[in-house]
Amino acid sequence: MKIEFNSYTYLYFFNTRVEELIEKVKNKIPESLKENTRRVQQKVLCLIYNDILSKVSMLGMLQSLEIFNKDELVSINGKFKLNLFTGNFVISLHYRFLLYIKSAFYISICFFELCKGFVKGKLSEKDKINIVLDDLGFEQFYNKNTIIEFNENIKCGYYPVLTPEIYTILKSKTFAGLKVNNVYFFKQPLLSVLSIVKWKLIELFFFMGVLLFSFLKELLLSFNNQYRLLLFDDKLMEVVVSMLARKNIIKNLIITNSSYCEQGTYFDKNRFKNFTTVMLWYSVNSKWFKYKKELGFPNETFTPLFKFMQLDEHYVWNNDQKDWIKKINSDANIRMFGPILFDNPKQKITSGLIESKSFNLVIFDVAPLEDDAARNIYAHSFRFYNLNACLSIIQDPITWSKGKKVKIYIKIKRQYSSHHHSEYIQFIEKCIKLGYLVNIDFSVSISSVLKEKVDLLICSPFTSVSVLGNFLQKNSIYYDPTKVLECHYGLGNYQKFISGRENLISYLDTLYEKSIKKV
Repeated sequence: MKIEFNSYTYLYFFNTRVEELIEKVKNKIPESLKENTRRVQQKVLCLIYNDILSKVSMLGMLQSLEIFNKDELVSINGKFKLNLFTGNFVISLHYRFLLYIKSAFYISICFFELCKGFVKGKLSEKDKINIVLDDLGFEQFYNKNTIIEFNENIKCGYYPVLTPEIYTILKSKTFAGLKVNNVYFFKQPLLSVLSIVKWKLIELFFFMGVLLFSFLKELLLSFNNQYRLLLFDDKLMEVVVSMLARKNIIKNLIITNSSYCEQGTYFDKNRFKNFTTVMLWYSVNSKWFKYKKELGFPNETFTPLFKFMQLDEHYVWNNDQKDWIKKINSDANIRMFGPILFDNPKQKITSGLIESKSFNLVIFDVAPLEDDAARNIYAHSFRFYNLNACLSIIQDPITWSKGKKVKIYIKIKRQYSSHHHSEYIQFIEKCIKLGYLVNIDFSVSISSVLKEKVDLLICSPFTSVSVLGNFLQKNSIYYDPTKVLECHYGLGNYQKFISGRENLISYLDTLYEKSIKKV
């Protein structure tokens, strides 16, 4: 196929230029930091990628890549200036100062948490802990009266890796300071866990001595070394993790795919690492959209940030996701778990809300952002993930259903915010008010919804809930009203990819007629 630069392919060329830039950064890393090459590249990329993507998305098509040909420093996020042509960068004094303050703050937290552990810590070398470094957003599904149900869900094996026999340390702002049986909630889990571990006095002094020495060492070595400065807080957290590792107390260090671009140096294989680093994938849709070849070629790309992931294990939904991750993180052990949800399965749908005698459609709602935000954040997928496409996913089934014994339910993914498109929100509210849609509260477990009489689950491409529907043996479709996408996701026995309104209507007619004949 002829290689073409247009609105459907420009992100492929953008990512190619970014990869060339990061290779230039790699070649400039000092010999003393070669063992941290992966993390330096990941850190630089994590700091610059979205900002540069936002900049080029606001430029004209042909101008968008010219930014990489300018031999000059460009301000990135106010944190540092980067030459996109040579790969040289200069960290701003403001960001440098913030790193120092942040690190000093961490040290003070460590001291107080260690003192707590010395006085009343209970966990010792014979105990094991799983530390979850990401906030799982439990406030959507639990409150302080129902959080006990989280322990019950762990016992049932609802969440991968977590078990009742091993202490669980979770990041949470909402439930910080709460303890429920073997589960602790902290704002800063990697630091606050020090307060529940029993430390001897000599260990406390040794820990603080090593931490202060590391701080002063990094302060000195990073003064004229921009690359070392990038790893300043990483190096301090490395001390914290190594001290916990000396206790042989960490079983698993766990993150979710929200942190795909952030694994500190303590995730790398090193002399003190005696625990397993794990990523739990709560979604399958990390593969970016693949547009039809006739619209432009190359028609597929992904963010280079995935290439720098460093995990021992990944827990994934299906074989399609497993194969994709294998290409990116080939050394990792990839375990298939099935759908990984962080909701509360005990939050069930109201009995009788979904009628047993009607033909029931459930639309899983993914609300679009305001145009400017969507264009910047979802640069590659904005051709699809925009207001008009998202409205069509709702409007087309409603239009088809008129005059038929059909009920359409909408399951809202999360509460709407000011970032979501106001016109879309108003449309949904109007449809609910007029009775075209029946609202299912966002806090209700989607699994409990799909266990009801659901004749078809409708999702925008490539929403993970469609995979859950297939897992529960419910007819499920990815619906592309724009007809610009190519399906590059593996489909299960109960899944289909529908392109265009005409094909949607034809498929709905077929299902509806079969449903009537059964009655």
